[in-house]
Amino acid sequence: MAKILGSNAVNAQDMRIYSLRMVRTLRLISGYIILFGAALFFLGTSWDIQWHTFIGRDRTLIPPHIIMLLGITLCGVVALATVLIETFWAHRNEQVARTSTQFADAFHAPLGAYIAGFGALDSAIGFPLDSYWHSLYGIDVQIWAPFHVMIIAGMVVVALGAVYMLASTVHLAERDAARVARRWGYAGILIALAVMLSTLTFLLFDAYGDMGTVAIGPVTINVFTALAALFGLYTFIVAARALPWRWAATSVVAVSFVFVTIVWFYVPPATTLLLTLEQLSYRRGGAHPPVVTIDWPIIFIVAAVIFDLVNYQARKRHWSTRRLLAVVAGITLVGFLPMPLIFPLYPALVVSRIGVVGSIITLLVGYAGGYIGGWLGNRSSEVIETLEQ
Repeated sequence: MAKILGSNAVNAQDMRIYSLRMVRTLRLISGYIILFGAALFFLGTSWDIQWHTFIGRDRTLIPPHIIMLLGITLCGVVALATVLIETFWAHRNEQVARTSTQFADAFHAPLGAYIAGFGALDSAIGFPLDSYWHSLYGIDVQIWAPFHVMIIAGMVVVALGAVYMLASTVHLAERDAARVARRWGYAGILIALAVMLSTLTFLLFDAYGDMGTVAIGPVTINVFTALAALFGLYTFIVAARALPWRWAATSVVAVSFVFVTIVWFYVPPATTLLLTLEQLSYRRGGAHPPVVTIDWPIIFIVAAVIFDLVNYQARKRHWSTRRLLAVVAGITLVGFLPMPLIFPLYPALVVSRIGVVGSIITLLVGYAGGYIGGWLGNRSSEVIETLEQ
């Protein structure tokens, strides 16, 4: 009898480990596939921006749009499959149910799968609406068109969902001391944050020009710094709390630069080839460098390095969260100035346009944007740190 009871206990323990291992493997694979779809969207959108800017838009299903749609579809299908598979497992295994997030009293899955699925659905809905918008108003090269923003925002949410899924994988791996899975999880979080930051930079490009200025009575301000600080510090805070190394924010920006470098090498030849196949011509001149690379805010890396240095000192000296946000929101502003790769002196041009008073108010608004971004990053990090353990 003792042997039977002991055998049953061992089998129960083995089944628990086996079930958690299956869940961990599913979340790791699904997280990476969703991450791949988000990266595919970034590359397709980079090509699409080039096409819209220098060629136009002759039909809906051009190759850049197909790549974007493939990325959106892949993310949505995998997120849905993950929810259905884990729900099936959770209804048959209480241990799986306890390590998942319940939704609508029916579904069990990692929180990241719900987030990624919602983001993919948002982008999928935005795509036909954007086509209808173009049919009404013709070629639109502005990124801040309503449904462009909707599509991009949806895929930013998808990348964040991948971060959540892979963080959940790390937590499960730490429970079982699975070092390999833990390393793959952290690597995926790093890449997912880089994809998220790269996709967010799309929303900064229109802030370089007149669209990025707002007149408040006699004063004109530029919103680039506020948006850049909001996006940047949100990403940096999440990276610093989700990744276990000192240069987390700098690593995210470095990987983001790798994606931008890929765009630099693949977009021009791809555009020229497609131009030939479609028997079209450039609207202005000949081939051009990729817009995404020449408009990429190069001094983001400065903000990241400053953030990592300050964050390291804050941890050593046990600063409060409020004090850290107050300091980094101000000291990193130099890295969030509107300085594209193609025109490093652009901040001076902005000052000449909006004046000294406008520039001071712009920096103050930028400080507020950074503080809000950091606060949101902390809230997201709190969820990640307690996620499905």
